[in-house]
Amino acid sequence: MPTIVAPEHLIHAAVQGEGIAHLTPEQTYAIHMLGMPAGVITNPLPKHLVVLLANTDRMARKDETDGI
Repeated sequence: MPTIVAPEHLIHAAVQGEGIAHLTPEQTYAIHMLGMPAGVITNPLPKHLVVLLANTDRMARKDETDGI
């Protein structure tokens, strides 16, 4: 059975820096920042989404450190 994450719960978790369902906090934040619909969240995540989310998180962290 697929995991269903309500969009408002995804946004709340992303803003609070929390994971939700089977997602890490970093994945939750990246999904929110990319504007991905909650319907694409499956368990397990497809490999290409895991890579995309990791790259998005890495770029966000790089942008934060570049501003220092």
